[in-house]
Amino acid sequence: KLIPNGIDLEKFQCKSNPKNIRDYFDLPHDCNILLSVGREQIYKNYHYGIKAIEILEHQDYNLFVKTHYIIIGKDVTKHKDTINTRGLSSQIHLLETLPQDMLVDCYQTSDIFLQTSIIESFGLVSIEAFACGLPVIATDVPGNNDVVNDNVGFCVDIKDPQKMTEKIEYLLNNREILKQLRKNGIKEVQQYRWNKIIDQYKRLYDELTQVRQTLQ
Repeated sequence: KLIPNGIDLEKFQCKSNPKNIRDYFDLPHDCNILLSVGREQIYKNYHYGIKAIEILEHQDYNLFVKTHYIIIGKDVTKHKDTINTRGLSSQIHLLETLPQDMLVDCYQTSDIFLQTSIIESFGLVSIEAFACGLPVIATDVPGNNDVVNDNVGFCVDIKDPQKMTEKIEYLLNNREILKQLRKNGIKEVQQYRWNKIIDQYKRLYDELTQVRQTLQ
C-alpha cells in the first residue's frame, strides 16, 4: 500500500500579498514565469527544460520573448555555459540560493512549474507548487505521474521535450484553463496534509495488527 509523504500546508499556501519573483530578477510584471526548483543532479534533467525553451523560441518567438524560465537550486549554474551557447541567457535565469521565506512567493507568483526529472521517489516539489496555486507540467515518469494528473497539470513524454513546449504554449495561451488548474491544485493538495497522512499510517497499522492476530 502506497502512503505518500505529507506537506506542511501552514507553510506552503497562497499568501494574500506575496513578493513578486519578477522583482527579484528585475523582470517585467507582465512576463510569463516558468519555474523549476531543486539542486543540480543528473536525474533532475534540467537540460530537458532548457531544450523545451529553445524549441519555444523557434515555434513561437513572440511568446518566447515574453517568457522567462527560472531554475533555483544548488549547483544549477553548471548549466550557464549551455544556456549561453544556445543564446538563451536573456530568458533562462539560474539561482543557487533563495531565502526560504521567498520560496512560497516564488511558487505563487510564477505561472507554470516544470518538473523535468528522469525519476522521482516522490514529487514533493510538485505538491509544494500545487499548494501555492501553481500548475505543473512534468515528465511522465515514476514519482511525477504519482502526483501529477490532468486535473492539476500535465505529464509529457520524457524522450520528447517538444511535448513540454506544446503544453507550455497551450497553458500560456489559455489563461482560463491555467486559472482552473491553479484552483484544482489548491483543492487537491489537501489530501497531503500531515494529519491525513498520519491517519493513513494508523489505519495501515490497525490492518496489519488484525492480520497478525488472525495468523496467531
